Amino acid sequence: MRVSKPAHSLSALALTSLLALPSLLSGCAGNPDQELTLEQRLAKQNYTLGKTVDRIEDYRIMGFNSIDDFHVIIHSSPSRSYLVTVRTRCHNLDTAETLAFSTTVGSVTDKDKLLVRSAAAGFTEECYIDSMQELSKVQPS
Repeated sequence: MRVSKPAHSLSALALTSLLALPSLLSGCAGNPDQELTLEQRLAKQNYTLGKTVDRIEDYRIMGFNSIDDFHVIIHSSPSRSYLVTVRTRCHNLDTAETLAFSTTVGSVTDKDKLLVRSAAAGFTEECYIDSMQELSKVQPS
């Protein structure tokens, strides 16, 4: 015995697909900053990359700005900032409420990790540090 699908099933499926299309496409549009290079994103915040450092001595986190899932700017004093790059995607950097380092040697090194606390995630994410670079503040043009 052969069973046919009702004709309205295909129409309903097509209509549902068309209604879902705008939300799918808006997800593809994304953030225009994602199109920018790291240097361009830093320039938007009036920073340029400096030298790579092995450690950050006498660190204190006075503030931080997430650049993307791999990069965060750490402000250790009003005149000193660092770009910290993590080894793998750190999913909660953009919603982080608090940020800390795990260190056992009194200074932050590339053997340490960022501890990222986000209320949205509900847990502390551990993100291993890959590298650290000094940042220089530039005057906006």
